[in-house]
Amino acid sequence: MAVEIAKRLGVKLEFVTPNWDLITVGNWKGGWDLSVGGMTPTEERGKVMAFPADATGKRIGALTGSIFEKYMKQEPIGFANNYPTVYKINDPLIVGYDTAEAACISFT
Repeated sequence: MAVEIAKRLGVKLEFVTPNWDLITVGNWKGGWDLSVGGMTPTEERGKVMAFPADATGKRIGALTGSIFEKYMKQEPIGFANNYPTVYKINDPLIVGYDTAEAACISFT
């Protein structure tokens, strides 16, 4: 998906695989502009990262039955210690995919 995003933006793509702690700390200081991957938005992460709230009403793909689909449907996710889920996207048009490969193929 990162390849297609870069292509549509007309930018050069460079893959890096930083430590998870570095990704979630935010303030990447120019190390990279965009992280493509799966991450559940939490209040703590929201303090240092911008999760897209401007996707309200947009078409969004998610693996069928995944935590990401549950988030888009604003269903309870079941975090440890009953951590509250903050839903920032309202009324998305959810496109379900049975596999990650199917999602990637339809994206291109």
